[in-house]
Amino acid sequence: MEMSRFCGRCEQHKPPEAFGSHTYCRVCYNSWRRDWRAKNVDLVRAQIRRAIERDSERFKKYDRKSYLKNREKRIAKSRRWNIANKSTFAAREAARRAIQKSATPSWVDWSEIQEIYRKADERTRATGVLHHVDHLVPLKSKIVCGLHVPWNLRVVTAEENQAKGNRVWPDMPSQLLV
Repeated sequence: MEMSRFCGRCEQHKPPEAFGSHTYCRVCYNSWRRDWRAKNVDLVRAQIRRAIERDSERFKKYDRKSYLKNREKRIAKSRRWNIANKSTFAAREAARRAIQKSATPSWVDWSEIQEIYRKADERTRATGVLHHVDHLVPLKSKIVCGLHVPWNLRVVTAEENQAKGNRVWPDMPSQLLV
């Protein structure tokens, strides 16, 4: 005789492999958990925040691995969001341009800046690898704000630029390193 277990939620007898370590079958348990998380969003977010605070390095590694594994999907999702939320995306881009404009002194030599952007474009074409113009000292950061001037710009691969973010810069005091 084949063994079965009774699920108190859907009130059906199911094979033991349909159950995990709880009293409901997996389908019912997942449904209950999804409903509970939807009703307790603030509590779930607080739990996640506490877990990240306890072991931030583990979460950073996981997030990086997850991003690299699903890079194309994430990029496509981001593009879809930008299209679906044009006004928000446009506002963010306008804010970014305004920061860059306010970080550009009136005396700057624009031909030097244009030359750096031209070099980035050249390297992208020559190598087939996307290159960005990076600000050595970020234009916007919680700690420091740099200028949009030729000596604060360099050409790097897109991957290197995106990994750096706005958290590090040359001559950064060691106590600020995270």
